[in-house]
Amino acid sequence: MKKFLVAFLVCVMCISLCALCACEEPIDPTTQSLEITNVAELTSKWNVGEADREVEVALSDGLQGKKLEVKAEPQGIISVDGTTLHAEKAGKATVTATVALDEEHVFSDSVEIEVSYNYSLQITNKADLTKAFRIGEEREVQVTVPEALQSLPVTLTSSQPTAVQVQGNKITAATKGTATVTASVKLDDDHVFSDKFEVTVWGEFDLSLTNANATVGKNNRSIEIEYELVEAGDYTDSDVTITSSDTEVATIEGKTVVTHDKCGTTTITVKCGDVSKQFDVTVEVQAELEIAAFDENAVYFVGEGEGEGCELPAIVKAINSLEQDVSEEVEITSPDGLKISSNVATADRVGKFTVIYTLHDVEGKEDKTVTIHISFVEELFASTGAHAGNNKAEDPLDEVTPAYGLTGEEEYTQTTTFASNALLFGKLDSTGSKQYYAEATFDV
Repeated sequence: MKKFLVAFLVCVMCISLCALCACEEPIDPTTQSLEITNVAELTSKWNVGEADREVEVALSDGLQGKKLEVKAEPQGIISVDGTTLHAEKAGKATVTATVALDEEHVFSDSVEIEVSYNYSLQITNKADLTKAFRIGEEREVQVTVPEALQSLPVTLTSSQPTAVQVQGNKITAATKGTATVTASVKLDDDHVFSDKFEVTVWGEFDLSLTNANATVGKNNRSIEIEYELVEAGDYTDSDVTITSSDTEVATIEGKTVVTHDKCGTTTITVKCGDVSKQFDVTVEVQAELEIAAFDENAVYFVGEGEGEGCELPAIVKAINSLEQDVSEEVEITSPDGLKISSNVATADRVGKFTVIYTLHDVEGKEDKTVTIHISFVEELFASTGAHAGNNKAEDPLDEVTPAYGLTGEEEYTQTTTFASNALLFGKLDSTGSKQYYAEATFDV
């Protein structure tokens, strides 16, 4: 009886399974699909060290519940854990999502993903390194390296090792020139991270000052300061400072020393960087000599008679270095032999003469002089004839021949003058010290 019941139950179960199988419809592979839906997200810029990414897929109904497999090729660029992607190193990899309906029908979708490095090696003290580099000077290059690269060595190189030498993390200025210094870390043959700067090596800096000690009079005189920045490097005029040790004697306006009424000595200091140069300016009362205006083109007659001679220009100012008026003490002389009396100079011959005014300053001080030149000529003729406009019918003057003749002179200038008193004279200057007359013939 028991055996009969067991056999009966087995038959019932088999019949039930057959009925279930007969109710399930087969899957049509031609209507199935698989699609990666977040391609834009997966292909956006992705750097090593950034967050992992998920592969999202859409499956048709017939593929629901089937095993999804995700792979990345070539290996080593992107690692896969289920549907999670992890960036391992820079490069391009193809990520493929696959579902098998059966051994004959496999559905897949792929996307190419590029992984980059976002490492930044940085030289942190460029501002100091790019300043003017002087021969013999040494500097340390400071570099910040990303954590992922800190196990790798940092290498310094110089584009001009004769100018800038490299040893370890230090550079040395060897000779004048310009070099590009590069700091780099090599991850592999395809990935080298670097930063660089350019530096110029200069010779020793100097400040060349043209000005020397000077002594000037007071009353707001000025002295221009002349200097040159030698091997200037980064230095410009804006880095130059000029000071006066006694601003009551002289002050500084730009590149000019301006003196004042106070007498004394002040030290002018011109400084740039660590280099400074000095010179002294002494302000004191200086002798002054000034005479009235004088026309050196005018001519005067030889002799001592009335209307002859030259009245010398008056003394306008004569002050010695003690600020005393010494007009009465000014000496007037002529090295050419003019006779000077009562401020009138007379000559006994034709010529161009020198007159010197001399103010003898106090002992130890420089004398002041003013020099003028006076020309003396012979009178050709004088007449009160008809040509003078006196309405006389006849005039005895017909021909004039001067006492001084010209012979053998090639270069000269001629001057002929008619004066209101009917005086006619002509002058030829052949040299600076000789004067002659030409012969004049005319009818009146």
